[in-house]
Formats: sequence, structure tokens, C-alpha cells
Amino acid sequence: MAMQKNQKKEFIIGVADAFAFYNGQLLFSGVTNLTTSLEVSMEANDIRAGRGNKLVYSHKNSRTLNATIEAADFNLEFFALQTGNFITEAFRDVYETNVCVDIVEGIGTLETPPVEGTDVYCILPNGNKVVIKAKGNTIDLKDKNVTSGVVRATYLKNVSTRRITIDTETQPLIVELILKADKYDNDIGKVGSLQITIPRYQADGNFNFELSNDGTASSNLSGTALAVLNDKCSDGNEILGYVDEFDTKQEALAVNSIAALPSDLNLKKDDTVEIEVYGIKGAPYANILIDNSLCEFTSSEQDYVTAEGGVIKAVTAGTSLITVEYNGIKDYIQVTVTE
Repeated sequence: MAMQKNQKKEFIIGVADAFAFYNGQLLFSGVTNLTTSLEVSMEANDIRAGRGNKLVYSHKNSRTLNATIEAADFNLEFFALQTGNFITEAFRDVYETNVCVDIVEGIGTLETPPVEGTDVYCILPNGNKVVIKAKGNTIDLKDKNVTSGVVRATYLKNVSTRRITIDTETQPLIVELILKADKYDNDIGKVGSLQITIPRYQADGNFNFELSNDGTASSNLSGTALAVLNDKCSDGNEILGYVDEFDTKQEALAVNSIAALPSDLNLKKDDTVEIEVYGIKGAPYANILIDNSLCEFTSSEQDYVTAEGGVIKAVTAGTSLITVEYNGIKDYIQVTVTE
């Protein structure tokens, strides 16, 4: 008995990478994510009638799309997206905390000088706390009866920082969000990718930042897709996002048949018409507009009609049959030319 060949199966494995674009610029790239999730939901208006209040119709409306990302690394850009405030860079005063300072003959040297005129808070070897002033990066504890040992100092220093302001007025940014994951099959490994595109994504403005003794702080992002007016009626008037699946090895689009339109032409001399070629796969796939450069066009009577690159040109009175071929699949166009 012959063994049957295993049916090919494909899987989306691992977490998706995330990329956000704002005003045509890359806002952040998240490639160390812990989780990425996409949720599409619809509201339902149920109509019930008859005995037992049976459900006779459910009208689905108001679809929403939510995306959530949790990144393992600390990402300040996530905060910028959530708050709607840009990251500002400047020299600012920050605290240097609990720094060990060796005291020799009552004198200690700080690694960096405190901000001029500010206090240095010291915990002495005996546990007492004192407040002193530094001269440059030198502290003098002789009047505190400390001549040796180690003290712990906390003080302000001036350094270059990157800052996000959390205020009460700004709104989360609206960005284009891209999620991209790898696709594998059960025979040869990685074979392609899955890309989710949300043209207008707005974060919900909520975020948690947890610091714990048994883990690292992660960056979280959650938000909702906003509807955007679409430029193709076939895709619906307003869209929330797109899901594209594609293979690493690009091959010709697999279709069952093609349709070259218009299929019947009546032209006057010197008229030109550009042909559109559609690939047909059948439900649940929509018809595919195939680039004319991928097709071959042949005129049976080139003295009457020419067909180059998908453009039909009437030369003189007569008839011709145009053959359109894509990946071995053919369709035909009947052309009649009159003076």
C-alpha cells in the first residue's frame, strides 16, 4: 500500500515585530516583543420574535479593530505615542542616589560635582543623616566627626536627558502601525510572512510601568484602528486595516482563469484602448488585476490591429482576434475596425 504524501500546512509562529510611522518617518521599531495581539469585534443588534423569543435575525455593525503590543525592552517611543508628546533632549538636574564615597581624613570625592548651591544628603557610617554643601566634587565631613569609612551620598547633578512629559491635555498620536510575523510550513521551515497594516492607529493613552525585584520593566502599547476613507470601492468605503500574506519565493499569481476586458471592441481607425486583465480564483478570493507587463498579447491580424503591452490600436478596417496569455492561461478579445 502506497503511503500518502503529507498535506502541506502553514503556520504563523512567534511574536510579530512592530513598526510605527508618523508623518512619513519611522517613529519606533519593536523587534523584541513579548506579545502582539489583534482583536476584531462587531456589535450585534439581535431581533427576537415568536414563541420563546427566538433569535430570528442578527444585524452585525460597527466593526472595531484593536492591537496590543508588549515589548521586552524599555522603549521611550511607546510613551511618546501614548502621551502625544515628543521626546525632548536637554541638560537637566537629576538625582545621583546612594553613592558610596570613601572618606579619608574627613574628605570625600564625588564622581560628578553636584549642581552648584544644592545640598548633598549623606548617610554616615553610624547611620545618622546629615546635609552638607560640596565644593566642586569634594565633601568635607570633619565637622561631623567623620574622618574615615564610607558614607552614602545623594545629590543633584546636571546631565543630558531624554524626557517625556505626561500632561492632562495632549492626545495620543495617530500613526500607521505595521505588524509583521514569520510564516512556516511543516516541511521546509520559513516560507514567507504575514503583514498587518493599520493605516490610522491611535493608542488608548493608558500605560503601566511596573518595576519589580524579579523582572525587567517592559513597554506596553494598546490602541484602536480609526476608519480611513479607502480609494478602492472594491475594498469598501472605509477600512480599518489590511492583512497581507506573502511568500519569500515570489512566483506568478496562481489563478484558475483570466478575463481580458473589454472582451469585444468596435473601433475607428487610429483608436487605442488599454486592456485590463483579471485573474479569477473563485470564492473566497476576489478577482486580481494583473499587470499587463506580466501578460503576452498577440494579434491574429497585425495589419488591422496591433496589441503591444496591453494597448490595442486600430490600424485599418478589418477584424482581428487578440490572444491574451498569462502563465499559460488564455483569453480572447474580438476587435472590429471601421474607417
